[in-house]
Amino acid sequence: MYNDELVIYLCGPMDGCTVEEMTGWREALKKEYRDIRWLDPCRRTYKPQQWRQLVEEDIADIDQSDFVICYYWKAGTGSAMELAYSHYEAKVPTIVVVPDFKKVSPWTRYHADYLVESFDDAMKIALAK
Repeated sequence: MYNDELVIYLCGPMDGCTVEEMTGWREALKKEYRDIRWLDPCRRTYKPQQWRQLVEEDIADIDQSDFVICYYWKAGTGSAMELAYSHYEAKVPTIVVVPDFKKVSPWTRYHADYLVESFDDAMKIALAK
């Protein structure tokens, strides 16, 4: 049974990624866990000159969240900034998914409340809330 009040922000690399790399994992989670309110930055599109709006809307989403799930399959500046913002400013717990526990930066480890290998493990943590 899932909590329909649970709000999760989906953090992960976007710059230099294909549409599938950006949206595939996000859409799979949303499809499997329909009773969660997902805040997905891929739902918005921006022109390059709207960079401030992009960041402010991502911050607003993080502020509304119960958890941030970050899929850290490759390093990304935006993902790193969102993890730091979640940790220092919003105080929203972060669950960082690192496939195969490949080498993880000490900075990523520091800002992750939970470091897991799979989305299944991430969702067990979020659903135990």
